[in-house]
Amino acid sequence: MSTYKNNIALLVHACDSYEFLYKGFDYTFSENWDFKIPCNYYFATEVKNADVNGFTNIKSGNGE
Repeated sequence: MSTYKNNIALLVHACDSYEFLYKGFDYTFSENWDFKIPCNYYFATEVKNADVNGFTNIKSGNGE
């Protein structure tokens, strides 16, 4: 039997100007997603912090 490795990531990338939608995303995603699915969860912003349950916040910085 092979050993399963968690090598899948789910990346949600949002711009900081949509910060007002983060809480709604957090609520809706948490209500509808099965977090038992083995996956690494990332919520990317530009420079602002995002507190989204189950997600690690990563920042891309300003600019393109």
